[in-house]
Amino acid sequence: MTDTRRRVKLYALNAERQWDDRGTGHVSSSYVDRLKGISLLVRAEADGALLLESKIQPDTAYQKQQDTLIVWSEGDNFDLALSFQEKAGCDEIWEKICQVQGKDPSVDITQDIVEESEDERFDDMSDSGPIELPPCELSRLEEINEAADCWTKMANEKQVSMASEQTHAAAEEIVTLTSSSVSTLCAKLTRRDDVWCVDSGATTHMCRDKNSFLELTPTISQKLVASSLATAMRKEKLAVALENDGYIRKLLNLFHMCEDLENSEGLHCLYETFKNIFLLNKNALFEVMFCEETIFDVVGCLEYDPSSPSPKRHRQYLKQLARFKEVIPINNPELLAKIHQTYRVQYIQDVVLPTPSVFEDNMLSTLSSFIFFNKVEIVTLIQEDEKFLNELFSQLTDDATDDHKRRELVLFLKEFCNFSQNLQPQAKETFYKTLSSLGILPALEITLAADDAQTKTASIDILTYIVEFSPSVVRDYTLQQINNTDEVKEGFGNQINLCRDRGLNPGHSAQKSDTLPLDHQDQMLINVVIEQMICDTDPELGGAVQLMGILRILLDPENMLTSTNKSEKTDFLNYFYKHSVHILIAPLLANTAEERPAKEDYQTVQLLSLILELLSFCVEHHTYHIKNCILNKDLLRRILVLMKCRHKFLVLCALRFMRKIISLKDEFYNRYIIKGNLFHPVIDAFIQNNARYNLLDSAILELFEFIKLVRSCVALFTLLPDEFR
Repeated sequence: MTDTRRRVKLYALNAERQWDDRGTGHVSSSYVDRLKGISLLVRAEADGALLLESKIQPDTAYQKQQDTLIVWSEGDNFDLALSFQEKAGCDEIWEKICQVQGKDPSVDITQDIVEESEDERFDDMSDSGPIELPPCELSRLEEINEAADCWTKMANEKQVSMASEQTHAAAEEIVTLTSSSVSTLCAKLTRRDDVWCVDSGATTHMCRDKNSFLELTPTISQKLVASSLATAMRKEKLAVALENDGYIRKLLNLFHMCEDLENSEGLHCLYETFKNIFLLNKNALFEVMFCEETIFDVVGCLEYDPSSPSPKRHRQYLKQLARFKEVIPINNPELLAKIHQTYRVQYIQDVVLPTPSVFEDNMLSTLSSFIFFNKVEIVTLIQEDEKFLNELFSQLTDDATDDHKRRELVLFLKEFCNFSQNLQPQAKETFYKTLSSLGILPALEITLAADDAQTKTASIDILTYIVEFSPSVVRDYTLQQINNTDEVKEGFGNQINLCRDRGLNPGHSAQKSDTLPLDHQDQMLINVVIEQMICDTDPELGGAVQLMGILRILLDPENMLTSTNKSEKTDFLNYFYKHSVHILIAPLLANTAEERPAKEDYQTVQLLSLILELLSFCVEHHTYHIKNCILNKDLLRRILVLMKCRHKFLVLCALRFMRKIISLKDEFYNRYIIKGNLFHPVIDAFIQNNARYNLLDSAILELFEFIKLVRSCVALFTLLPDEFR
């Protein structure tokens, strides 16, 4: 039986700061003679190939994150990560790393990261002790107040400005205040008639108001955190201190006190404190701040931005306005908690934290990685829950499912596919194979044709995700449908008349009731896509544009498989031109039956421009198949009727289609143009333009110039009027 404890995924951080999946395998640690040391070895699960051979260097900083992640850097800008299936395996490898480096396995980072000048490095070497944080207990607030007064004097004596380069020296004195210094102050602290006093040489400091202590407490924490950002060494020390001392939870308790007392100054300081904690960019701190017990308090601290006249209401939104819709019951508590956490953390990153101009992306790379790995885990957990997915697709395709429920199911599926974009190619391929086996494409045939706009839009997005990653999945499914229906063309033979009846107005109300003439099970997916493109009810044809993009990818021969055993290109193009192209050109033929376009409203001409763009693509890439269609349907003549359209962009689309044909230098096309005298509409358009210097004028002149220069177009040249020869 395979040891799942050592099962890992290997990730590498690329130049775009995204994690690339290098494969799944099993990790071990052993001595490698070539590297002369204990090394981490990862062998592929599939074939045992060596995915990783990395010597455990004594001075490399290894970090353990989220109990199942080990992250480290090898060389400049080359980060690696091992994601373990089980915590036990992560702990075993972590102990081995710590053993080699002589570290305590209880730590989450094995080395201090130092990227400083020689002077700064010397300063840090002289201060190797841990940071002692001031206590955040209510009973010790007086001490903190006196300590803060002492630190302020130290800074003033050195005449240090927080905006100058000397800030680091003053910050170092604040940060390195030891517990013995605090103890000295405690020894001098006395109470006299309800007044707390501390003697510091010639001066006795007094304070009676408890709120003044409360105000200074977050101020000290704020300055301590801000000053420690000066160097990577201090950041590491402060992060360790914040984690080990439970300091974040203590600060959050202090936040409750400040909020109860409406202490705005203290709340503003806590905002700065937590902003700087985020800038520490440490996963261990994120784990503390983003757990269920603390995340809302952290959001609360970030509501009190000093630059804002009034506090935000982020907690109110997350607790009351943001509703979690559980379309299918989720029985896995781990998955449920991970979904809630990811949504809240994403909200913090996108909405709560300052804008990127203040928080540069690279300063919060660990936060982005936190969200990334959360999304990967969510997708993995759902993908492994067969009962959940079967129920999802069962309800999605059930005729008894009402429109509202189906919309919620499709929106969930869209979000699920959106999360899958974080997966690397190998994992993403498995993901889409899983969805395909569960019947996502038959389900999309139903939801694409739905009357509900949200359902249709989300379905288009889902199909876009699938086609952009693997168009072959859709092509294979389409070809398999041929075996499940006797004659597809019979079902769609009435599409031309249907388009005529609708007057080619995509917004016509009649379309809503008879969009699909056949029952869903008798329709081919690609024909459903074309039909929805033609009958898009959006005034701007946003869905039609997206569907045209899907068709273009499916029809692109560059991404079609060809081999001795499989000829996807030939089979799919044969299918398309036999069963589908007549649906695509139906609106075009319906609108060009007379000498002038039948309809010239904006929606119609926009739709025709999309169809012409796709046909121009086919002329360029489908030499044989599209040629038969053009010649048999007399398609070029019908398209050139659009040269009389009052919308110049559609005139240019028609001209561009003809230019594509002529550029092929095909003798069959040349004879077809000569026999039909198809230059006549172009010349008429040129004359009607009346020598105006515009894009149409230039495009027609360029076409004539091309014909003059190309020898294979000599026959076409004779058709040109004398003034253009």
